[in-house]
Amino acid sequence: MDTGGGQCSTYEALLNFQRGGDAVSTVGTILGVSLGMTPRQDTLHEKDRVAAANRCASRIGCLPVSLRFRAAIAALVLTSKMSWGALFNGRSPNPKQFYKMFKTAVHGNLKNARASVPLTKFFLWGHRGDILFVACQNLLKALTSWRAARPGVNLKLDTSAMKACRKALDGFQCNLNADGRVSWPQGFWDTCAPLGFCDRFAHNLRVQWRKIMLSSWLSADRNDASIAREANLGVSTELVEKLHTTASTCAGHEIAIMCGGLLTHVHLQDGSCNLCSSGHFPTTEHLLWDCPRFQDVRTLPPPQELLVARLGWGASGVNHPCVSQMGRIRERACAANRRRSTIDEDDIAALNFGGAADNADSAAF
Repeated sequence: MDTGGGQCSTYEALLNFQRGGDAVSTVGTILGVSLGMTPRQDTLHEKDRVAAANRCASRIGCLPVSLRFRAAIAALVLTSKMSWGALFNGRSPNPKQFYKMFKTAVHGNLKNARASVPLTKFFLWGHRGDILFVACQNLLKALTSWRAARPGVNLKLDTSAMKACRKALDGFQCNLNADGRVSWPQGFWDTCAPLGFCDRFAHNLRVQWRKIMLSSWLSADRNDASIAREANLGVSTELVEKLHTTASTCAGHEIAIMCGGLLTHVHLQDGSCNLCSSGHFPTTEHLLWDCPRFQDVRTLPPPQELLVARLGWGASGVNHPCVSQMGRIRERACAANRRRSTIDEDDIAALNFGGAADNADSAAF
């Protein structure tokens, strides 16, 4: 409530207050959430929150810890901060703004982005890296709790919060029905159900989100996705559960392989591989399975399934020995690239009389 008067949430109420000569505001702040009439511009409070979150993201990105640990910190700090009150205030959070913020926190200033964004969200960031999804899940949990305390009260779908929620759910192939039941192809969330069902509903909704991520990657214009399409890979609940469970036990370079994140200096050359003298054109397959530079690491032959040979996983799930070997090769290739980048930077600095080079870090995820 503003100190200068009341706060109203509809144009009709605003006109009535104004006719009565009362000082009113179209926006007020309750428990740190700006509430009021929509559509509207960001309030000063909301702008300050975004600025504070951006500062936190930059600091998290500087921590000398693993990507997985930074992703966990980002989820605890940034996601919690930016999802507070989202959709409840009748407005959807900005997913592009949050994506940049979360990426800064997890990956710092690393510039290379060969890894698939949907696969990175699936295997590394988790669902809490998707601010729209988290906002929907939070609202559905709160709505279930609210309806449990008010049995028999009809749900109004014409409110700004419900309209914003319905629009956000559409992006996850979910429908919010008039009876308060959210349904998707292979599941549902009944907001009239007892609170004890919330955890199961939320789990099934997260499985749906993971399917959306895999499907988004599968339809992308990427070589690894093309291989998956040619192999007729199907996005099933069973596959999603296998991949999600396995990802939690994989190391950083293994996760990077599973996301298609193999970018080393061999990709930046037009000629032969400069890690070996074989004369082969620098391809992902050459680096992982043929390059003599890493022969001592290879104890396994290339898998017959092309997708497994590329990402370490396929229709049957994750091939643990295979992805472990591929991860070790990636780690050594990144180290070789860092050494080469350091030499190149020194040469360029000498030519430019001390000018700084702008070379991408090959260890970028």
